Amino acid sequence: MKKLEKMYDKFYDLRDKEEDEEAEKYYKNILLKHYGTNAKCPHCYNYLLKSDLREYTYLCILCDENFYKGEERWWKYF
Repeated sequence: MKKLEKMYDKFYDLRDKEEDEEAEKYYKNILLKHYGTNAKCPHCYNYLLKSDLREYTYLCILCDENFYKGEERWWKYF
């Protein structure tokens, strides 16, 4: 299993158990720092991560949904 997949699995395990919110926030920040993109989810507007699935480009960890390139929303900062 790849490192990226292990990190996603750890995050989802923590989220599903709802026991340790601090650990969940920690893993979310680590994922965003290392695998984050400047694209946002078209559903919840959360920043998207690189997908762990080869056929997809992005992953939203809040929606738990993968997206193809072109489905995301891009945000520019001025």
